[in-house]
Amino acid sequence: MPALLEAERERLRQLTVHGLEPREIERAVATMKQKPYGYQRQGVQRFLEEGRLLLADDMGLGKTAQAITACHVLWETERVRRGLLIVPASLKPQWLHEWSSFTAAPIEVVDGSPRERRATYRRVKRGHLLINYEQLLRDFDEVAAWKPDIVVLDEAQRIKNWATKSAAYVKCLRPSYRLVLTGTPMENRIDELASIYDWVDSFALEPKWRLAP
Repeated sequence: MPALLEAERERLRQLTVHGLEPREIERAVATMKQKPYGYQRQGVQRFLEEGRLLLADDMGLGKTAQAITACHVLWETERVRRGLLIVPASLKPQWLHEWSSFTAAPIEVVDGSPRERRATYRRVKRGHLLINYEQLLRDFDEVAAWKPDIVVLDEAQRIKNWATKSAAYVKCLRPSYRLVLTGTPMENRIDELASIYDWVDSFALEPKWRLAP
């Protein structure tokens, strides 16, 4: 019970400090290069209300666009200074293309040798970084020290297994805003859903021992 109360207290504190008025959101969205569809705005609104969301729209409905819109709004309203996007390596070019199509908010792709990646983390003081899951494992100390205010996790089935390093490292990150994207069915495995959602709300599917098959 104390843990639940503390979690609720922290949620309310976040809403008090970071809460956005509808007019602030509309002003920020109006500055985008492309505007999201109405149903996409609903997803963004839901995320901005809570600060944490598992977005599981079907493929093709624009989860990436919603995530970019959320990042844009938080950047324009000065709610975040640093944003981290963790995506599969093969999707980094697609993310960068869509990002530049929707927003002018600063973003940089983390690539290169360990020395070059380390230099990027230390050079970028404000803005967004785009990395892949393998880089999170290799560069975790640098990523944690960078202290992102928002983390967007794409293809979140990568953390559906509690025992993987990807899941463990992601769940060590503690940003104020957490947006998790997945369009992959969980194949009726409640434990996989619980592993993904655990980072969004660790109390939502408690107690975990009841989820064992």
